[in-house]
Amino acid sequence: MDTLFYAHRGSSHKFSENTRAAYLQAIDEGADGIECDVHLTQDGIVVCHHDPTVDRTSDATGLVSGLTLSQMKAMDFTGVIPSLIPEDYGRENEQLLSLAELFEILEERSRPIGLAIEIKHPSPFGHLLEDGVLKVLADNHFDPSTGTAGSKSQIAVTLMSFEPESLRYLSRTVN
Repeated sequence: MDTLFYAHRGSSHKFSENTRAAYLQAIDEGADGIECDVHLTQDGIVVCHHDPTVDRTSDATGLVSGLTLSQMKAMDFTGVIPSLIPEDYGRENEQLLSLAELFEILEERSRPIGLAIEIKHPSPFGHLLEDGVLKVLADNHFDPSTGTAGSKSQIAVTLMSFEPESLRYLSRTVN
């Protein structure tokens, strides 16, 4: 078996973690896969974000669970690693991604790639976070028997969490 190289939160040494630019840079650098962290917004959207708050990663404050997607999209998430973002990696206000948008990016790049999705707990929404992830997967043609998603089944999906109950819930629900 070949060794695979995953970019943790994207190319987070070059661009701010979990941003469009970090993910695109990792793909363009040839990463075999990328890892993203996910939380649920107040309006039920699964977003790629590590912390339960936006305090460390944006120019604002607050709990991800207390903010809507549109409120988060209005924030600047580029300050952790300030750098000039190439035009084709999106504008400053396009850096926060929903999980569905991350799938769109992976599909656009049209090459086999791994996607490790870390489900972050505790979540005030309980298993609605897992349900949201599973809905995004279903919308992207996820096949639990192969672990692949995408219209061309080119995205090898791994689900992970530090929360044992999350993993038990997923193992009961995915099949």
